[in-house]
Amino acid sequence: MTELTTPVSTDNLLTEMIRQDFDAAFASHKKGSGTLNDLRAKAFASFDEKGIPGRKEEEYKYAKLHLLDRTAFRHAASDDVKLEKIPASFLIAGEDVYKFVFVNGRFNEKFSDSQSLPAGCAIHELSSQYNHPAVKKHLASLADHNADPFVALNTAFVHHGLLIHVDAKAKPEKPLHIIHISDSSAGHTLAYPRVLVVAEPSSQVNIVTSFHSLSAQNESLVNSVTEVVCMQNAAVDMELIQTEGDNASHVNNLHIVQHRDSRVSINTITLGGKVVRNNLHARLAESNCETHLYGLYLGEGHQMIDNHTAIDHAMPHCQSNELYKGVVGDHATAVFNGKVYVRPDAQKTNAFQENKNIVLSDTANVYTKPQLEIYADDVKCSHGATTGQLDEDSLFYLQSRGIGKEAAHALLINAFANDIIENITLDTLKHNLLEIIAGRLQKN
Repeated sequence: MTELTTPVSTDNLLTEMIRQDFDAAFASHKKGSGTLNDLRAKAFASFDEKGIPGRKEEEYKYAKLHLLDRTAFRHAASDDVKLEKIPASFLIAGEDVYKFVFVNGRFNEKFSDSQSLPAGCAIHELSSQYNHPAVKKHLASLADHNADPFVALNTAFVHHGLLIHVDAKAKPEKPLHIIHISDSSAGHTLAYPRVLVVAEPSSQVNIVTSFHSLSAQNESLVNSVTEVVCMQNAAVDMELIQTEGDNASHVNNLHIVQHRDSRVSINTITLGGKVVRNNLHARLAESNCETHLYGLYLGEGHQMIDNHTAIDHAMPHCQSNELYKGVVGDHATAVFNGKVYVRPDAQKTNAFQENKNIVLSDTANVYTKPQLEIYADDVKCSHGATTGQLDEDSLFYLQSRGIGKEAAHALLINAFANDIIENITLDTLKHNLLEIIAGRLQKN
């Protein structure tokens, strides 16, 4: 366990703990390649310069992430966790998957299917693969540590993680399920999971990534970064499921680059967590790419759910479709900030973006900002946002048919959320998510 060795202000406990953790971690990484150590040092210098973003930072002004600096989170040691089995509720994608388990950001081989890998798919703990050609070429190539302090922080501590390399034309017959578990029973816990996905030409893969909390005794912070390289004619389907506890905060960065004729579909479902910030960046770098981004978030209590997306249309004849929906009640706050860039060379672009919200209480807040930046003249682009309450006419109709008020509320919210859930192709995951949502609505 790392202890603070010098007195510091209660306003930057986390920053000081990070500095001390880095000094210790960097010494242990000296055995790695010089290039990797240089990357870590540069990334940490970038974080140290920027610090935890505060409310004056335009991109983070609603998230209140600067409050994290008042907690002395610690980089958990491997012997802090005594996991005897994976709770059944964490197996949200079912049993018919390839499982890869991380506890407090560290790979747990005991509960992972690392000995029965699908044909044409190499999956390794990242720390043993720094000389792999895909790692040398792509690690930190998409997630720029100079652009975001949380990417910088994750890169500074890059060590534990996962490399998923799908060979050309390979199509694993079962989804891959990456299970991230936070266990804060030993103290306030900080984790830095890193995942690199490389889908070679004409390959196809379905990846479910879920985040869970094992103990709510203390607070936990997960700072995750995923980079996805989708080569020509490849298809990547991803589900990001966040069901963490009330004392869990999560900053997630997902960066994607697409090459010619590729297709990517991302479903981001946020059903838990104290503070959740999702940064999703997709770059359509070559022609005839197709991108689908779907999101659903349910906020209650004092939750903060902050979704920032950016779709960069760099080349012609590409299509993107983005729909995020939120249901926010109690004192919760939700943010959607979506940007679509259409560059001068990206003629014949077709881009759609929409954010819809239902507010269930007078004390809930929603901030929505869909944006288009178009520098090409032969395009079809649209965007919009709506925020309102449940439709009174629909409620009246259901109640006039003998349905109680609470049941009518639940039916309408389920119907509202179902547009997003229906985009999930894995039936077991879809069923389990609908059960979680129904339980949330019944509780309220």
